[in-house]
Amino acid sequence: MDAVQFNQLIKSVKLGKLVGNARYLHISAFHEIAPELKDFIILIANVLKIPASDWNIIKLHTQQFRLSYLNYPQFYENSYPALHNSITVDLNNKTQKIANGVRPLDRLGKVPVTIKGPNAAARAEDISFKIYINSDGLFEGISGSLSTNDEGVEVDQKALDMWMKSNWEAVPKTDRLEGQWIDVPLEFTFID
Repeated sequence: MDAVQFNQLIKSVKLGKLVGNARYLHISAFHEIAPELKDFIILIANVLKIPASDWNIIKLHTQQFRLSYLNYPQFYENSYPALHNSITVDLNNKTQKIANGVRPLDRLGKVPVTIKGPNAAARAEDISFKIYINSDGLFEGISGSLSTNDEGVEVDQKALDMWMKSNWEAVPKTDRLEGQWIDVPLEFTFID
């Protein structure tokens, strides 16, 4: 299969999720796509010895002759599952980039959150922030169960902004796992 045929087949896919210049498709939907595309995806995985257990989402790049085998182990259990590993295959250059379990944000500093009042520690269980990293490795959104308007809860907004900007920029782009929601590490202080 060449790049032109690959691109035509990708354009025929109308299901999955289109984000930027890529269409994400769960393996359970493969029966809905053109057999040539499905067979090609599986052929590349077999040639590169990528076990079926190592991926459950295929990322079809619409602007390049490239595809990524992504593994989201908690795809059905979690509305924002973490990416466990990624194998990107550049079919023009005949190269592959593998990122296994890389979680670069795990090694970064934590954002301070202060909770005041009774049951402060119990309330911390319901507080979280997530950021979305798009396919270009850039922040695209933030989601959280915490509002700075919550009574007795203080987020160090400056620390959160610094964490999101300087810490993320410090992670080499080659180490970033893209197209996923990532937990922002929080450090709690409780004041009764």
